[in-house]
Amino acid sequence: MVLIILSFYTGFKVIRLINNNNEQEYKLQKLDSKINHKDNIIIKLRSQKHDYLKHLQVVYSLLNTGLDEDAKEYIMNISNSFKSKNSRYGKVSYLDAIASLKYEECLEKDISFDVYIQDFMDNFRD
Repeated sequence: MVLIILSFYTGFKVIRLINNNNEQEYKLQKLDSKINHKDNIIIKLRSQKHDYLKHLQVVYSLLNTGLDEDAKEYIMNISNSFKSKNSRYGKVSYLDAIASLKYEECLEKDISFDVYIQDFMDNFRD
């Protein structure tokens, strides 16, 4: 009788260990997915940072050579190209990437998420 009870107890413990292992594997897969998503956002942000620095260098160069109107036109063209790109939360894609990341964090914590991003270029026009 003791042997039967010991066998059931051992079987129960083995099943619990297997279930715990499966749960841990699922959690690891979920974390890996989140890490990959965040890595992709970081790559996108780095690429956009490079592009923005290039644009700033062009504007700086135009302003240093006294071509203020050309600099303003360049800025307006950049603004229009950003507006033509679709993004979920606003007209500026790097802000969209950050907002998307924060949205996912809020989903995990069951927090309501709403964001409004005002385009500063609307105030730049004469």
